[in-house]
Formats: sequence, C-alpha cells, structure tokens
Amino acid sequence: MNDTSSPTISLVGLFIIAVIAAREKRHVITMDIGGAYLRAYMKKEVLVLINKEETRILLELYPELAQYCDENGRLTAQAMKALYGCIESGKLWYDTLSSKLLANGYKQNPYDKCIYNKWHDTEGVQSTIGIHVDDCFISCAVPEILESIVQWLAEEFEDMNFTCGSVHQFTGMTLDYTQTNKLIVSMKNQIDNLLEKTGMSATAVSPSEADLFTIDSSSQSLDEKRKEEFHSIIASISYIAKKSNLSAWL
Repeated sequence: MNDTSSPTISLVGLFIIAVIAAREKRHVITMDIGGAYLRAYMKKEVLVLINKEETRILLELYPELAQYCDENGRLTAQAMKALYGCIESGKLWYDTLSSKLLANGYKQNPYDKCIYNKWHDTEGVQSTIGIHVDDCFISCAVPEILESIVQWLAEEFEDMNFTCGSVHQFTGMTLDYTQTNKLIVSMKNQIDNLLEKTGMSATAVSPSEADLFTIDSSSQSLDEKRKEEFHSIIASISYIAKKSNLSAWL
C-alpha cells in the first residue's frame, strides 16, 4: 500500500460482520465522523494557492499578511492538515483512525484492513468496528460497551453523528435488524430514485426477450448527453445490484 492509497471495508467483509451481529444478537451503532480528513496531519509539504477573492477576505481579517501576496494579489499557504481534494488525504485519515483503534486495544483483521476486533475479558464478549472512510459500523452484545466506544470516539474526534436501534443506513444500504436472527439488506431509496429518474413504472419477472443480445446495426448512436445519462443509469443499476437484496436467516 502506498502513501496515497486508502483502503475501505470490502462489501464481503461488511456483510460478514453485519451477519455476525445478527447471529450473536449484538447491538449495532453506525456513525460518521464530521470533518474527518481535517483531523489528520500532512506528512509532506503541500502548498495551496489561495485565489484573489479569498485572499482579499483573509487580508481583511489579517492585514499583516499583505506582505506575502504575489504580483497577482494571491497568497500561498502550507497545508498543515489533510485537506479535502488532496490525493493523500484519505490515506492520512485512515492511518489516523487506525492508529487510534490499535492504541485502544483493537486488532486489525488480517484479511480486511478496515475491520477491527477487541476482546473484552470482563464481559467475555467481542466488539467489532468496520470503517468506510469516515463511516463506522460498530457492534457488541453488551450495550454498555457500545456506549463506552461511542464516548471514547467522541472524545477523540468530537463531531460525530450516530444511529442506534434496529435499522441503520450505511454506505447507501439499509441494514434492518428488526426481526430476531435475521438481517435484511435493501436499497429502497436508491431504487426509488432510479425508477423516478428513468420514468419506469411497470414490473416484469424478467425484462429480457429472446433478442436481448441482438445488435441493431441501423440504430443511431446516442449523443453525448444521452451517453452520459446511459452510463450513469447503468452504473447506478450495477451499484444497487451489487449491494442490495440480501436476506439472511441465521
């Protein structure tokens, strides 16, 4: 792994820990950490050219910076933290969060670098944390341990939004634990949005006909706008098909 490549939890890894949570009747919390990248520090010198308008605002606040403007009235600053848009920022944030988890006693899964487990001797249970950039999936059979994990992360990163209960939104999926020993994964919102975007309203067991793979050489090519729309729709369908409609009894 190089200095700019940042891992995210694999879909298989996420499904596994999500199913384990249902099987072991674990409580689940999902959360996202606000301004995550800005909590990591740059390791190399990265310079940022500030445009004239933003420079003008800065000079109103800090007139003493005028001496550092270039001939075009712009300031150049050094980024001390991982700014959004920098290629290394994702990896810097991942390293920051990973180091916090390891220091807290979590062990990194050898097959998925974004899954962390910790054994709690007193309670005799395990807690698991899966990370996808700034989103976390946390599970444990003891709710007090979950509460302590949330409190610890809040002290470390301050700005967090978290969800408790039986239904969670995570990486575009709905994880439904309302039924005992069952996990249902769906993407209803994304499907509804796609149907609205394409204007589809009818249903069929299978939309394909015998001529599904027949090429009509006389048909006209799509213009650039419709090409973009077509690729966007196909990408959305692929994303939904890959992640949704998992129902697991345990």
